[in-house]
Amino acid sequence: TVRPNFMDNTCELCSQPIVYRVIQSCNHCNICLECYIRFSKIYHHDTCYFCQEKTESAPVIVTKENFTSYADAMKAHPLR
Repeated sequence: TVRPNFMDNTCELCSQPIVYRVIQSCNHCNICLECYIRFSKIYHHDTCYFCQEKTESAPVIVTKENFTSYADAMKAHPLR
């Protein structure tokens, strides 16, 4: 399992501070909401920006909180 590095709170794509963090099912989460939208919706990528794992079937989580895993974030913010 990949553990995120929350010591650096900057987006891995745009290098800007992360306000809303996107957590993907593969546990990669050092990406901001704006870059996620750009990467996945505008450029039509259905894979993780880092590991290229398919992410189309699992919902992403958008949060201001720092979770150590996708599962922890899902427990705190269950889908309705």
